[in-house]
Amino acid sequence: MATAQLYPSLKTVLVKLSEELVESIQSRWAGDWSQQVPRVGVHFNYWDVKALPSFNAASAELKRIPLVSDKYSEDSLDKPLVAFLELVVGSLPHPSFLPKAIEHWWKPFALFLTATELPIRLFVGLSNFEADRPLYRLDHENAICFYGDGSLGGVIERSVNPPSPEPFPSTGLPMHMIHGAIEVDFSLPANQNNLQYGHYSHDCIHRMLPLKNALRLSTFGRLVVGPWIPLCNPSFPVDGVYAIGSPEEGSRFSEPLFRLDDPAWQRFEEVYRHLKQIQDENGKDIEQNRAIRRRFASAISRFIDTFEQGYWESVVVDLVIVMESLLTPNKQGGRMQLALAASNLVGNDPMEAREVFDNVTAMYRLRNQNVHGEPTTQETWDARILEIARAAGSSATSLDDGIREYAFEVMRDYASRTIVSMLNLYYDASYPPSEELTSHLHRLHLDKTLRQFIRSAAKANPLAERPSPPR
Repeated sequence: MATAQLYPSLKTVLVKLSEELVESIQSRWAGDWSQQVPRVGVHFNYWDVKALPSFNAASAELKRIPLVSDKYSEDSLDKPLVAFLELVVGSLPHPSFLPKAIEHWWKPFALFLTATELPIRLFVGLSNFEADRPLYRLDHENAICFYGDGSLGGVIERSVNPPSPEPFPSTGLPMHMIHGAIEVDFSLPANQNNLQYGHYSHDCIHRMLPLKNALRLSTFGRLVVGPWIPLCNPSFPVDGVYAIGSPEEGSRFSEPLFRLDDPAWQRFEEVYRHLKQIQDENGKDIEQNRAIRRRFASAISRFIDTFEQGYWESVVVDLVIVMESLLTPNKQGGRMQLALAASNLVGNDPMEAREVFDNVTAMYRLRNQNVHGEPTTQETWDARILEIARAAGSSATSLDDGIREYAFEVMRDYASRTIVSMLNLYYDASYPPSEELTSHLHRLHLDKTLRQFIRSAAKANPLAERPSPPR
């Protein structure tokens, strides 16, 4: 049976219900629909819909459709009805367009009622972000997209495929400033768990976490992640279009740009594979190597938290803890041992090894001053941050014009390369974090052959050249 002929009695009562809602809104609101279309939660709400004369008749018609009971319990049939009304009313530049809006949304609504599979499309915004290609596809579900002069807002509008004007409310977020996204497409059973109770959001989070964490570990630069926008059944977004979380300020000129190119993509693929394996093994509650998985999970969690922290002091403390937990586990050594291990593993040549040694030493001192409550003036703190920037190649004499932000990305880069190298050693070379490995890392500078072997196994060479610092 053609979609247009499905459930004619339901369509008739929905037309009546839509007309009643428009009349109700017009009786209380005299606004200009062409400037602002009515929105649920602002101009009408659930109780307004339930009070409409035709509401009970519409619910009764829904109950007669066998597959609807798989999606919603009897006392939750208001959910698809409110979704239909929200999309219809939100499509109206003027009340006279109501028949056209109903026709537009009827077909995807009827298809949704008969569907046994629920398509989900997840967007995770990426700002302070550029890429050499518009699309980097990981597999049939996951891709990293760069929109160039376009934006996440425009892509979402096209994904929902609305009439003009757009039928979904503004999220209140700077979507025009977000020029990239992680895009995930998958499907789930169209049942009550996923529709009535919204459990599909758990699947979105499960898929999103290893993707965004691997991306932040893949190259130099401060990647701003968020918001994440799950579209449940995009052709008829039954849960509406909403954003969770928010980027702090989008792209900020003072912070080093995150740029995805082919070498960084190669690193992303490797890191994602490791993080997905950790996630899968944790999900199966595998006992073997649980302690090592926890160590990696803790280090990665602390590293990711540094992107959201507003206090530079907290960032330094967490970055040092990240490197300590992987390079000097079980309190094996202090500042000297950590600096030696980091420089031997991360330093790509003698010059960079000296830079890493000096800067990790400076980071450790800053960490100790903060953790142990040593009195430190802002001038002393700034002087040490400037030392780190200068050791990384800057000729600046003050922390103006992005020098501070660059110095912190240098420190974050040491931590990310440490995490990636140790993941590669464990998962690709079967060389777990241990006292033996720690002992080797402390003395690699004394054994050229061993250093080459471990750094090769760790794939420790940077896959993207670090951009020049601000001068």
